[in-house]
Amino acid sequence: MHALLNRGESIHQLQRAVYHGRVGVSRGRRADELRAISTAHTLLTNVVITWNTMKMQDVVDRWKDAKHPIEESWLRRIGPVHFEHINFRGTITFNMDPYIDALIERAPKQRSVRLK
Repeated sequence: MHALLNRGESIHQLQRAVYHGRVGVSRGRRADELRAISTAHTLLTNVVITWNTMKMQDVVDRWKDAKHPIEESWLRRIGPVHFEHINFRGTITFNMDPYIDALIERAPKQRSVRLK
């Protein structure tokens, strides 16, 4: 039970590291704004966990290829929520152009009606 509680608290620590502080007065008043903020926070947390999982799997695969002994019980105890190696104060940019159509739901084009 303690291990499960520790995992949950580790995720909360990661979430606090991703964003600490309060949502400003000018933001987060409407339901759609709160949903966008919450979703972005969850997305960033999941990105960190996914990145860590990918890197941990790379190490495990390399160790297995090198015939380095790996105990299964050890693998079950590690979790991908560590964040000491991540600089959260930087700026991350992504090339979104190839994905714009999939990300943004555009309104269908309407024909303009001319009145005579």
